[in-house]
Amino acid sequence: MIIQDIIEKINPRNNKIVLFALIVSTLIVLLVIMINVLIATLENKGKAAPPHGRQASHSASVFIPSESDLKIPLNFLNDPEFTWRPFRITPAKWGHEDIERFWKDPSDVIIEAYSKENKELIINILRGVP
Repeated sequence: MIIQDIIEKINPRNNKIVLFALIVSTLIVLLVIMINVLIATLENKGKAAPPHGRQASHSASVFIPSESDLKIPLNFLNDPEFTWRPFRITPAKWGHEDIERFWKDPSDVIIEAYSKENKELIINILRGVP
């Protein structure tokens, strides 16, 4: 009902102007799309296909390299030799003494970090006190 009221209130002359403007703007949009498609196809035709490799079957503009396109140095074609050696002998079972040398309690680390921050803040606050 609201749409019918609006249509009835529009002047017949304005209907022709609106229709003409709609047709012209649609033609301009279509023309711009056609020009862009034409430019894109002309750019793709100018590009030569790579000598090796194959084109994807779904799109002629997508290049999929083949194995011969990969440039791998000859010394990397074989598996590398195993060169890692541990810096210490790892025991089969860890004892309390072994763990104690490396263990640091996370809460101690956090308390230490916050205590340094808090000491610096306290020193900065006390600098302002006469």
